[in-house]
Amino acid sequence: GRYILFNPRAEHMLGKSSAEVLDMDDTALLSPEDAARIMETDRQVLKHGRTVLKEYELTLPAGQRIVQVTEGPLLDEVGKIIGLYGIARDITERVREEQALRDSETRLQLALQAANQGLWDLDILSGDVIVSPEYASMLGYDPEGFHETNTTRIERLHPDDRMRVARTYRDYIAGKSPEYRVEFRQRTAAGGWKWILS
Repeated sequence: GRYILFNPRAEHMLGKSSAEVLDMDDTALLSPEDAARIMETDRQVLKHGRTVLKEYELTLPAGQRIVQVTEGPLLDEVGKIIGLYGIARDITERVREEQALRDSETRLQLALQAANQGLWDLDILSGDVIVSPEYASMLGYDPEGFHETNTTRIERLHPDDRMRVARTYRDYIAGKSPEYRVEFRQRTAAGGWKWILS
């Protein structure tokens, strides 16, 4: 469990110099609790001879950080395990950004549910449409089995509204209108009509 190599990036991340770490184990780098967790992983790698990928929340000089660690066996020329290697990546910012995105999506979902509004996102090139569950529900469809495309969306328009909606859409895409805003009727799953402001 003693370090024989400790590169400059590791020195920066862990706030220790090679001189302080070489020939020492993880207890020279980390709190007793953090060192114990990583040393247990070391033992598993040495016992089973398999590479592992784990995430740890560690107390480092930069504060609480989330570190992704890859550990694997070092083998000699005949395949015998003679040590292990570790590669550590600080992924704190990525994890925080992913959590912020999940939180934002949750807030949007709650707002859409509360306002009984549906969200749709059209891929202009493919014609595929991604919709929120509320979009399908407000038209009386089961969100689980509902698949929207630009074609199906147009087919559900009331015949008297199709030309006006198509003109509004073309004007917006061509840059002639600063926003896409139009009212129209959509056929519901039950066959009735519902007014929509899009």
